[in-house]
Amino acid sequence: MAGMTFSADKLRLKAELLYCRQGVLPFVAALLLLLAILFGVLVVPGQIAAKDSAEKELDKLMQQRVSMRSQSGQQRLSPAQSLARVLGDPQTTNAQLRALLDFAADSGVTVVQADYRRVMDTRSNAPNAQGAAQGAAYSQLQISLPVKSEYLSLRRFIYNALSELPSLSLDQLIIKREQANSSQVDAQLVFSLWQKPPPVTTESGLAAGGAN
Repeated sequence: MAGMTFSADKLRLKAELLYCRQGVLPFVAALLLLLAILFGVLVVPGQIAAKDSAEKELDKLMQQRVSMRSQSGQQRLSPAQSLARVLGDPQTTNAQLRALLDFAADSGVTVVQADYRRVMDTRSNAPNAQGAAQGAAYSQLQISLPVKSEYLSLRRFIYNALSELPSLSLDQLIIKREQANSSQVDAQLVFSLWQKPPPVTTESGLAAGGAN
């Protein structure tokens, strides 16, 4: 017991001498060293475990993305197949045109006039190996709309029309503003309704493949 007391007194004496000679700096350094040791023992292992878990989760997500890409690559459609999926029925032309004009009115867009022009796909009219006409791949109805509206209303009209009519595309947009500080704009829009082509007919007027 006396030996322990002597050792404690000796350590205290050394500490007092060190404090008198060096000041408080050695004690601060010792405290920082102790904190660093505690940090390494208590905190670092948990951070390493969390980092390993995050890396494993990231690897798992990357593998899932690679798998999804490979599956989508196997099911990828050609441009012609993708177009065929969105082609509208020609019998719905009037209803689609009315819907387009309704979108304009609901958005506050004034349609000055509407011009229509039918464009047929002629690149697919070449005969096949059996000598029969293949017919067109699609029918395109171009719609020219000169309009007057505010810019935000015009944006709303275009967004609603393209969102609600899958077979509709915006081919051209020209915007003019008479005065720089005016909110009103004059715009020229050209839409296209992409539709299924009419059936190929024979000389007798019957649909190809429809005659007995």
